[in-house]
Amino acid sequence: MAGPASEAECRERAAEFMAVIATEALAAATAMEAVAALILATAEAGRPPRVSALAAASRRWATEVPTVGRVSLSILKSKSRRELTIRDVRL
Repeated sequence: MAGPASEAECRERAAEFMAVIATEALAAATAMEAVAALILATAEAGRPPRVSALAAASRRWATEVPTVGRVSLSILKSKSRRELTIRDVRL
């Protein structure tokens, strides 16, 4: 087994990791905007969102938003109140 990495190696790997996170953050933000677009347009028009639109958005968020950089994901839906709460915690 190899010994501990040098400080320089650790810094280099940390910089590489942060570069990947920064690149993926843009892709994640673009996907988030695409998933939320229909619901936001409905809200801006002053109409409540359809339950089917909320369900579709929750499915799309879980499958289409990249997981790189994600620490945790929580998706809560309420049919009766027509609410969707998404907590996507990222680095």
